[in-house]
Amino acid sequence: MQRVYFGSRRQISAVKSRFLLRYFSTITRRFILIFLSILSLAAFLFYIEFPSYGKQRMQHLLCPVLQRPNITPNSSMNSAYHLPNIGFSSENETISNFHYRNYSDFKLLLQSRIAHRLLHHGELPINALFTNPLFIDIPYPSCDGLWLEFGVFRGESICKSANWKAKYCGNSSNPVFGFDSFQGLPVDWRPNYPRGHFSLNSSATSYVPRNVQLVAGWFINTLPSFLQNIDHHYRDCSPPVTYLHVDSDVYDSARDIFYLLGNRLVPGSIIVFDELTNYPTYDKHEMKVLFEYMSSHANFRLRVIGAATPMYLEPTQDIYYQSVAFIVV
Repeated sequence: MQRVYFGSRRQISAVKSRFLLRYFSTITRRFILIFLSILSLAAFLFYIEFPSYGKQRMQHLLCPVLQRPNITPNSSMNSAYHLPNIGFSSENETISNFHYRNYSDFKLLLQSRIAHRLLHHGELPINALFTNPLFIDIPYPSCDGLWLEFGVFRGESICKSANWKAKYCGNSSNPVFGFDSFQGLPVDWRPNYPRGHFSLNSSATSYVPRNVQLVAGWFINTLPSFLQNIDHHYRDCSPPVTYLHVDSDVYDSARDIFYLLGNRLVPGSIIVFDELTNYPTYDKHEMKVLFEYMSSHANFRLRVIGAATPMYLEPTQDIYYQSVAFIVV
């Protein structure tokens, strides 16, 4: 007869323990793999739905931009952000190509509109928008959409808009993009401002806020690829431009900006021209681009937000205040 040997109780317990440990280890590994698979699938689906995961949900860019921003009122600002309250009472205060026949008429019309929207104490439009938000009838840019500045130089104005955006739109909102060749003017502009004037090393703007992204190069070379990347990021949806600061000075540069961005300007977009008026050759540069663009777009309408000084039709010398701010309506 074959003998069967049984181990001690301690040996049997050890065998059972090893078996149970191996069994539960296998179950645990399978559970972890299933959990990680589910987590990866959820993360993938979330990324598809919200491509800006970890920053801010940008699906609202698929909808039309609101005419007013979503800003939490505070003690330093008035709560009059809505279009009916910004001081525009009639169609006669708009600017469109129905209101003029030629360039001379356009300049006369703009002069009249500016005269009714002079800012208190000669305040610059950029300051009225972003430094001293105390004017009850000043509209502010929407936090949504693209904020773009063309002509950064030392970064003074882009710092104002970026700091304002971080404060009132939140640190997770989109950055303010600043475009500049940092090689100065591409062509001669006016007396004492030849080609290459304003040349500056981009390191001189290294102090700009964190929510500023600089794009170095000529606008016509950098803006198309920038817009292509932006559209790709938002699943081929073209985000509108809700704040546009044109400080390009010369005709060629301003023309490139409007040629590439014109279809992204929507009701509620804020446009600031830094050198629109009040110097001897103003009607050959930014002003001319604005006239040409409006003349070729029947449905494009503007209202003047404000200017520091009246517009002079035939200035014989440079007047310090040359900027004008508009809102698309």
